[in-house]
Amino acid sequence: MKKLLFISSLLFSNLAFADIDLSQSYSGDLMVGYSGIGASGNYIRYSTNKRIEDLNFLDYKYSYIDSLNKQLVGILENDNKEIEKIIILDYTKFKFERYDPNVFSILLGISNSHDNKSRAGFKLNFGNGRLNDFKERDYYGQLFYNLKYTTSEFNFIGFLGKSEIKKNEEKEKGLYYGIFGKYRKNILDKYIGYFDYLEPSFFIDTTIQRYNTENRKNNKKTKINNSSINSTLGLEGNKDFIIDDISIKTSLKTGYNREFLEKKKYKFFDKKEDSKDNIIGELGVTLTYNDFIGFNTSYQIKKSLNTSDYIDKVEIGIKFKF
Repeated sequence: MKKLLFISSLLFSNLAFADIDLSQSYSGDLMVGYSGIGASGNYIRYSTNKRIEDLNFLDYKYSYIDSLNKQLVGILENDNKEIEKIIILDYTKFKFERYDPNVFSILLGISNSHDNKSRAGFKLNFGNGRLNDFKERDYYGQLFYNLKYTTSEFNFIGFLGKSEIKKNEEKEKGLYYGIFGKYRKNILDKYIGYFDYLEPSFFIDTTIQRYNTENRKNNKKTKINNSSINSTLGLEGNKDFIIDDISIKTSLKTGYNREFLEKKKYKFFDKKEDSKDNIIGELGVTLTYNDFIGFNTSYQIKKSLNTSDYIDKVEIGIKFKF
């Protein structure tokens, strides 16, 4: 699978990006920030009030997959589709208690030059780190499509990944795949005109995935399939400001989250998801200077309606456009 992902990325980049003239960004003919080439770095940290002993590797992996999907959606929602072809290199440090992979990524995307409303492409992610006392390597590919109109936006991601953790003679493999979709629609001013300080919208996102586990210990092999359908329905408010050469975007989200396969999510551990109903809240701020350098930070909390448990996430990132 590693060879397949690597060869696919080379073929796609050679065919689709061969005519990018890198010299333009130095000749003065192209403004800085509009070459289509970028780099970014991110730090994502999860924390919870659960005891570490009550967490399992599927808790870590589900959060990892969700973070990378939401991270990609964030890139696409703030994408300048007037730039036809983009290449973005990224490093992300992910931390969730005893799980701390380093993730190196490359994103290649092409927009529709006729209307500048859509972008399609793929993103490859290579992770390595530690999960409890095990060493892990993870290979994760995402195919994406984004379609944006004046008052609505749709994102689709198909993903496939492979993980391997091992310690001495004990080895565990995971194969995971699924789809993620998000639809967002602006709420017309005539319905809530008194919210003039916000641009309100509603959204729904859904992840359908399967995580197949294979455990080998003492020459015995066991295979178990874990499945999840997770959806969030909520409201979002955004506001943009411009101060001199700095663009500021603030966002506020809240919604109801539901896990529909609570009995199949943790089949490997023969347990069910206790927190199937949740309420979420998120606050984010993005600063961009001259379309060249950007800084973003966000805080999200996910509170169970069934138990006293909660999970929160802090994300900090910096990006450059050349």
